[in-house]
Amino acid sequence: MIVFDGPVPDDRISYVRDIENVDVPAIAYTTQEWTPENPTPLRTCGDTHFGFNPPVTVGQADVLMPADWFSAPPDTDKIIWKQHPQGYGLKTPLCGPHDGYVQLAIWSPASHDPDDIRVYFDGKTRLIVEVRPGRG
Repeated sequence: MIVFDGPVPDDRISYVRDIENVDVPAIAYTTQEWTPENPTPLRTCGDTHFGFNPPVTVGQADVLMPADWFSAPPDTDKIIWKQHPQGYGLKTPLCGPHDGYVQLAIWSPASHDPDDIRVYFDGKTRLIVEVRPGRG
């Protein structure tokens, strides 16, 4: 959950297929995947990440928020994790602006399937991102 200081100007949320071609008026989200069989780089904050060792599947869910909503990228202490499973590998870089957006990237094995991601507002100040655990 990301808690904003006040109501967001636009609470629309859109799924986009390509993190490099985002053109939405408010919140966007997408997913990326790196596998040993298909080593497509993960794009995070203008950088590419690849070559994981040991070679395992890495998923990334990305939430992109308009940079002009912030005077500076939000503090990571504004992100609240609930029901984070013990031992579940999770990394969450927060950065920006990049191409007009602040990016929250959630790296975990389960976060590459769009059907396992839910992004919604609880009121006008709390953005909720749910990542369902993988099925394997």
